[in-house]
Amino acid sequence: MSSESNQSSSRDPSASVLLTATDNGRLANQIIKNIVEIIRNGVPGIKCENITTTDSEVRKMSTKQEEAVASFIGGFNCAQAVLSVFCEKYGLDQETALKTACGLGGGFRSAEVCGAASGAVLAIGLRYGQNKIEDTASKVNCYAKTEEFLNAFKAENSSIICREILCLDISTEDGRAQAISRDLFKVKCPELVRSAVCILEQLGY
Repeated sequence: MSSESNQSSSRDPSASVLLTATDNGRLANQIIKNIVEIIRNGVPGIKCENITTTDSEVRKMSTKQEEAVASFIGGFNCAQAVLSVFCEKYGLDQETALKTACGLGGGFRSAEVCGAASGAVLAIGLRYGQNKIEDTASKVNCYAKTEEFLNAFKAENSSIICREILCLDISTEDGRAQAISRDLFKVKCPELVRSAVCILEQLGY
C-alpha cells in the first residue's frame, strides 16, 4: 500500500472509533480550548431573569471560570465542569475527575443540591479531606471549609438546591422541557458554574 493510501486511511473519520482514552481526553480538551477562545472573543449579551452577561463581563472571567463554562457548554455537566478545573492542582487527573463527578449533574439527577456546588465540594475534599481514620482534625476542617463555600454560594445564588434556583424541577419531563424552552441550560446553569468557580477562587483554591 502506498504512503498516500496510508495517509488517506489515517484521515478516515471511521478511524475515530479506535481512539484511546488519552486521545479522547485530548480531543475534549481541544474542544474546550476552542470554546474558551470564542468566549474570550466576545459573545452576544444574554438576559435571563436578573442575570445579564455582556461581552465585557465575560472577558473579566478568570481562566478557570472560562474553562469551566466552556467545559459545560461543550457537553460536560455542571459538577464535572467545576471539578475539572481544580482537580489537577490537588492531585487528581482530569479524566478520573470527570468520571467521578458524572453522576452529580442535575442536582444528583433529582434537582437536589446544584451540581456546580457539588463539584466545588469535591474540589474542597481534594484539598482538605480526611484520608486517615485517626485524622479527625482534617474531617472537621473539611466540613468547615465546605460550609464556608456553601454559605457563600447560597448567598450569591439564593439557594444550593437546583429546583429552588431554577424555580422548576429538571428531574421531571415537564420541568426539563420548561428549562430548555427558557434557555436555562444555556444561560442560568453556565452562570452557576462560573459562580462556583469564582467563589472557590475567592476562597483561595
